[in-house]
Amino acid sequence: MTPIAAFWLRLTNRLRFGLFVQEILDRVARIGVVIYPYVLIYEPMLRRPQADVLPEGLSVRQLEPHEADLIASVPERPCDTTKIRELMKTAGCCAIVDHDELLAYGWFCCDQLRGMSGTNALCRLPPGWAYLFDMYVRPVARGRQLAVHLRHHVQKILADQGIEHFCSRSLFFNRSARRFKHKLGAFDVELRVLLRLKPFPGVDLRLRRKPWDLQIPGLQPVHVPDRSSS
Repeated sequence: MTPIAAFWLRLTNRLRFGLFVQEILDRVARIGVVIYPYVLIYEPMLRRPQADVLPEGLSVRQLEPHEADLIASVPERPCDTTKIRELMKTAGCCAIVDHDELLAYGWFCCDQLRGMSGTNALCRLPPGWAYLFDMYVRPVARGRQLAVHLRHHVQKILADQGIEHFCSRSLFFNRSARRFKHKLGAFDVELRVLLRLKPFPGVDLRLRRKPWDLQIPGLQPVHVPDRSSS
């Protein structure tokens, strides 16, 4: 994919999914002013028996480190295979595949809930909790309810390991992601904002909170990598 094609795909997707304001914030971040409002979300166990049955020909499984290239080689989100293997040391990844073609994937971990920078641990997760993050469905597979199927199967896999509570995060202006989670019974529990003026350290600040089990500092210093979050 050429740089121009990649830019056009990103821009059209952001307009389609209501991320115009986030696109502006990303561009402002590139010149050194980071302002990323986001929400922490509690996701109850998904009760949708129909999600048990995948569309014909598809299967879901947890990927092993030797399969890291399946994720790294996704044309729309190319990344370094070594970094994927490194992430797999602390997190699990479930994927929906059509034979050897990866169509969707999502990550989970049971040790920490991370903030918007991706580098700061907001809190340690107590036993029975999992943090779900970075779910992605490829454009070629959209419109087939694969996100619902994937969420359902990830929760089933974790429930078999004794996990009962799930949490995630979404950018505040990513209405599509938040709407998807809300339709599955999830609800926002904290509104936070990541602030930073490069090259100085940033802060992760809570703006609003509903009662829930996780105890997260209202203000947390954080170092943000010199790249935009999405």
